[in-house]
Amino acid sequence: MSAERILGASPAANIVAEVARDVIERSSDTYALYRLGRRVAAARAAQGPRALDGLLQAAADPRVANGAGALALGAGVAVELGERGHAQRMQAAWARVMGGGDHVRAQLVGAAGEAGDGQLLGALAAAVPAAAVGAVAGEVHALAVAALLQCERGHEDAARARAVVCAVEALAQRVFVDDAYVAVADATRWAAWPQCADALACVHWHTLRAGRAGSDAFRRATTLLVAFAQRGAAARVDAAVRAACALQPCLRFVPQGHMRVAPARERAVLFYLDLLEHVAELLPVNTLQLLVVPLAAHYAQRAPSEWFESAHALVLALLEQREPLRELAPWYADLLLELYPDRGISADLLRIAYPAAVRALAAEPSRVGCALAADCVQRLFARLDAFAGSGAVRAVRRREVLGAVAELLAAVPLELLPRLMRDLELRVVSEREWNTRRVLADEIQDVVLERADLSRKPALSAWVWQLRATVNNSISKI
Repeated sequence: MSAERILGASPAANIVAEVARDVIERSSDTYALYRLGRRVAAARAAQGPRALDGLLQAAADPRVANGAGALALGAGVAVELGERGHAQRMQAAWARVMGGGDHVRAQLVGAAGEAGDGQLLGALAAAVPAAAVGAVAGEVHALAVAALLQCERGHEDAARARAVVCAVEALAQRVFVDDAYVAVADATRWAAWPQCADALACVHWHTLRAGRAGSDAFRRATTLLVAFAQRGAAARVDAAVRAACALQPCLRFVPQGHMRVAPARERAVLFYLDLLEHVAELLPVNTLQLLVVPLAAHYAQRAPSEWFESAHALVLALLEQREPLRELAPWYADLLLELYPDRGISADLLRIAYPAAVRALAAEPSRVGCALAADCVQRLFARLDAFAGSGAVRAVRRREVLGAVAELLAAVPLELLPRLMRDLELRVVSEREWNTRRVLADEIQDVVLERADLSRKPALSAWVWQLRATVNNSISKI
């Protein structure tokens, strides 16, 4: 009779334990022992709550030399119990077999990663002792790096990538949400954050295949990481972000033009662009200037589209935070005009981003900010006047830029408002088509009503009604 049949059928716990110990010591295939544990647990689970004692006794026996194999067999029992809905028995099983050291758990993590078994990795991440969370996070990160390196060499391991995402999701849930119940130390949580973040970055080449937002597990894991960071102290977040970025040296060297990276690693950069957008407000100016701004500036000037969009979203996050990075604004305003309309900047992005740059300058209390804002306004008017003349394309471009100028009514410093109103009215009433003039007047009214603050609404409201009257009376020009 085979060992597996004895393990599945024998009623005597001592016999099962003895056979299981012999099987563990003879086997060098850690993952095969995990699968054996699952099969035997499935066969014995219906025999009652004590039917698995022999297996768990062997898996927890400190005399067994093959510690990784013993843990794998016990993990198979625990995972199968969880799969069948026996939550308490599963937790008790994990508690019995989890006595080995970090090196034993590392071997099982490696075996699960090689097999692409996300279920085992996730279950292990959720069950390890609190003191071992950091070590498991490091092992999962090592799996992610290995998957990235394989992809760069042309050997994509999609199963391993999926398993990494499952493991990170389980770790994030364990460390950043359930920590009140498992008492994970604060230092351990912040040490695990960079490992989890970079692990997701390393397998982003795979998650992007499910769409720009990634797979469901990827979105859940990323949401947990961002939510935890946004609740943390600024100094903790800064240290964690720096540690995560240090795991990808290309984030520093690519903006300087010192290295070219493979497409798979470019997707890791894309992950960081998206991540930094959500935590930028918590980072000190020094980190923003040394790490975030060069990266955003590099990709804001080049397409492909995903990197281009993410870089501009990151720059906008820097300009729209409570303490905007004002030194970015003049450069960014010039870049927008340089790239509009044929090099990636759409009319919608121009209407959002250009006022954001001017608004950041307007928040500067000194006269320098006002002067720079006035220069940005004049540059936008110059771009508008460059589309003067007849022709359908020029008319469309004028219409788009006038929409961006209208948004400046809610962004410029108050002392610049009278001149802006005068110059904008002149351009609006100069449009040849009455329908264009009417639509522009409607848009200006929307800006005044919905986005202008109370300090400028009295002057703007009176001016808007006068502008509407002028436009309505100009219907005779048709």
